[in-house]
Amino acid sequence: MGKRKALSFTAIWRWLQKRADNVEQVTSRHSTVFFRSRADNLREIRGSLAIWLGLFGLLIVIVLSQALVYGVNFQTQTGGRGGVYAEGIIGEVKSFNPILATTEDEKAISKLVYGSLLRIDGTNNLGGDIAETWLPGPDGLSYDVRIKNHVRWQGSDEVVTVDDVLFTINLIQNPQINSPLYDTWRAIEVEKIDNLTLRFKLRTALASFPQVLTFGVLPKQDLVKVEIAGMREHLTEHVVRGSGPYSYRNTVIAQSKNTVYGFVANDGYHRGAPKIASIHIESYADNNSLVGGFNDGEVNMATGLALPTAQEIAKSNDSAILTTPLDSGVFALFNTTTGVTSDKAVRQALRLAVDRDAVRASARVGERLPGVLETPIAPGIYTTVDNAVQPIYNFGEAAKALNSAGWAIGRDKYRTKSGQPLSLNVVTVKDSDYVAAANSLVEQWRAIGIDAKLTMADAETFQQNYLIPRSYDVLVYQLQLGADADEYVYWHSSNARAQGLNLSNYTSPVADLALTRGRAQADEAARETQYKSFVNAWLDDAPAVALYQANFYSLQDRAVRAFGGFTLATEADRYRDVVNWTVSSTTVNKTP
Repeated sequence: MGKRKALSFTAIWRWLQKRADNVEQVTSRHSTVFFRSRADNLREIRGSLAIWLGLFGLLIVIVLSQALVYGVNFQTQTGGRGGVYAEGIIGEVKSFNPILATTEDEKAISKLVYGSLLRIDGTNNLGGDIAETWLPGPDGLSYDVRIKNHVRWQGSDEVVTVDDVLFTINLIQNPQINSPLYDTWRAIEVEKIDNLTLRFKLRTALASFPQVLTFGVLPKQDLVKVEIAGMREHLTEHVVRGSGPYSYRNTVIAQSKNTVYGFVANDGYHRGAPKIASIHIESYADNNSLVGGFNDGEVNMATGLALPTAQEIAKSNDSAILTTPLDSGVFALFNTTTGVTSDKAVRQALRLAVDRDAVRASARVGERLPGVLETPIAPGIYTTVDNAVQPIYNFGEAAKALNSAGWAIGRDKYRTKSGQPLSLNVVTVKDSDYVAAANSLVEQWRAIGIDAKLTMADAETFQQNYLIPRSYDVLVYQLQLGADADEYVYWHSSNARAQGLNLSNYTSPVADLALTRGRAQADEAARETQYKSFVNAWLDDAPAVALYQANFYSLQDRAVRAFGGFTLATEADRYRDVVNWTVSSTTVNKTP
C-alpha cells in the first residue's frame, strides 16, 4: 500500500508541472500578441500623441508665466510683523527718562517709551503727538496748546491729561531735579485753561518755541506721591509708564557683560501698533566690544561705530551701512579770540585754502558723498539763505592773502611773521566720523606753508580738556542745526563762554542783532530777512568753515528694514518712524 501511494503522489506532481507549463505558454503567446498590437497602434497614433503632448506642455508654460506675472505686478515683498530688533550702541545709558536724558542715545530711547506734545514728522517738520493744535497768541508771547483726548498710558485705559503735562513741566522747572531742560523752561509760565488746553507764556517772543514742546510727558498718578527730594534718584532707578510706541520690559546683564534694555510693542499706541514685537538696546563699553557683538549676532544693528570700522565689517559679511542725512553740519571752527585765528584776514585765507570737495571725498561712504553745506543754517529752510555760498577753493589767492598779512614762507617751507611761526592746533574727537575731514584739512593747510598739527581727543575727556577752556585754534566738530533756522546758541556772543555753545567765541553786533530779531519774528518772510543778514555777516567774518552736511551711519543686517530715507533732525529722532520698521519679510498682494 505504501508503494502505490507514493506512485500516485509522483503522478500528481508531474501532472501539475505539465499544467503549469501549458499556462506559461498560453500567457506568453497572449502577451506577445497584446504588446505587438498595442505597439502597432502606438505607431499609428504617434503623430497625434506628439501634438497633444506639445499642447499640454504649452498649457503648463502659460500657467507658470501667468503666475510669475501676477507675482511681479500684484505681489510685493514687505516687512512682516513680529521679530526682534536688537541695536548695539557704545557707552553707558544712565537714564532714558525724558527729563533726565543727556546723550543722543538716551534721548532716542526715551522717545521709544514716552510721547510728547509735538514730534518731528516724516517731512522734518513739527507734527502733533499728544497735542492736537498749537497756536501762537497775537503778540507772539503766548501759545495755546490743545491735547487729544484719546492718547492712553501704556497698558491701561487711562488717558494722558493736561495735569500730566503740567506735572512734567513742574519737575523740569524744579532746580532739585537738575534736568538738562531746566535752562530752556525756567522762564516759561504755564497755565491750565481747561481740561484739554494749556497756555504757555513767554517773556520774549520766540518763533521757534514749538520746537521745545518735544519733551516726553510723565504720568502724574505714578509719581505724585514721590518726595521731590528723592525724585531724581527715583526717576533714575525706576522706569515709569509712557504713551510711546514701546513699553519698557526689563534690564539684564548679558554674558558678554553688555547691558540689554528690553522693550515690547505697545499695541494700544494711538498712531498704530508697531510691526516689530520687541526691541533690545544693548550698550557696549567700546568700539571693539560692539564689533564683537555684531559679528556674533547679538545685535542686528550697530550705531556709533567708527566709520572705517563699519566699512570694513560691511565688506566681510552680509551687512550694509545705512547712511541717513542729518540736519547737522561738520565745521572747522576757528577760535576767534586767541592765537593766529583771532585775525580775520588769516581766517579768510585759511578758508580759501580749503578744498571742500576733497574734504567731502575723505568722508565718502562707498560712492556716496556727504551733502554740501554752505552756511550755519540747515539747507531747505529759506531760499535766500540757501543761495548764499562760501568762497570757492583758490590756493593761489589764499597764498597771496597770507603773504599780504605778513606770513612769508621761510627756508623750512613754513610761514612765519616777525619770527612767529604760523602754526595751528587742530583738534577733533577720536574715532568720530569727522577724523578723516580733520586729516584732510591738516594736509591742505600744511601744503600752503602752515605748521598744522592734529590732536585727536578722547571722548571722555574732550569736553573738560578742550571744549570748555577752548584749547584749540581750530576745532573740527559737528553742530546740530535742526529743522529751524534759530542758531542763536551757536553764534550769539552771549554764548561765547566756557559753558556756552558758541565754540568759536564769535562776536559780531550785526550777527547778534539779526539772531535776536530772527528768533522773535513770527512772520516767516521777516525771519528770512534777519537770517539772511546773519549769514552775510557770518560769511564775511569767517568764524568757521562749513565743510559738509553730516550723516548718521548705522551698520545693519540686511533683514532689518529701518529708517525711511528721510533726513533726520537729530540722531535722537531716529526712532520717529519705528512703528513701520521690520526685521522680517513676507509676500503680500499689492493694492490695485
